[in-house]
Amino acid sequence: MPRVQTMSCIALLIVLIVGLAACNGGTNRGPAPSVAGYERSTPVSGAESIALTIYLPRLFEDDSLGLQAVDRHVASTGVPARDALEALIKGPDGPERARDFEYALDRRTRVVSLQVEGGTVVIELDDEGLARVHGRPFSELVYWSLVYTETEIPGVERVLLRRAGEPLQSLGDPPFAVPGAAGRQDAPAWARPRTE
Repeated sequence: MPRVQTMSCIALLIVLIVGLAACNGGTNRGPAPSVAGYERSTPVSGAESIALTIYLPRLFEDDSLGLQAVDRHVASTGVPARDALEALIKGPDGPERARDFEYALDRRTRVVSLQVEGGTVVIELDDEGLARVHGRPFSELVYWSLVYTETEIPGVERVLLRRAGEPLQSLGDPPFAVPGAAGRQDAPAWARPRTE
C-alpha cells in the first residue's frame, strides 16, 4: 500500500510541475486589467515599433516650469497621432521623474476619440481625465504639451480639443481659455520647449 501511495504522489507531482511550466510558473495572468476604463495596450510580439518625440512638463533647475522633448519607442497601432497621445498619457519613466519631468495628464486619462482631419488632429479626452488638470501655469503647459507632441507627427499642424463633441473652451482649475485649433506658432514664448 505505501508503494501505491508513493507512486500516486509522484504522478501528482509530475502533473503539477507540467501544469506550472505551461503557465510560466503561475505568473501568466493574461492581459493587464483596465484602470478607470483605460485599456493598457500591450505590445504584440512582432509588432512594428515606431520612434516618437513627446513633450513633457519639467521643473528646471532655476525653479521654472517648461516643456522638454523626450524620445519614445512604442509599438505602433498604425495611427501615429494616437501612439504619441498614449505615450504622453503614460508620462515620464523613472529616470525622467528623477530629473523632475512631470506627467502632462493623469495616467488614468482615456482617449474618447482621435481623428486627423486635414492638418488638424481632433482629440476628445474623458471628462475625468480633464478634471484632473490643475494649476496655473501647469494647465496651459499641459495644453501646449499636447500641441507640441501631436505636431511632431508628419502632416499634423494643429490640435483641436473637444468635449462632448464640441470644441473645448477651457482646461484646468483655475481655467485656462483654450485657443481653439492651435499649432506651434501660437504657443507663447514661455511655453516653447527648452533644453537642459
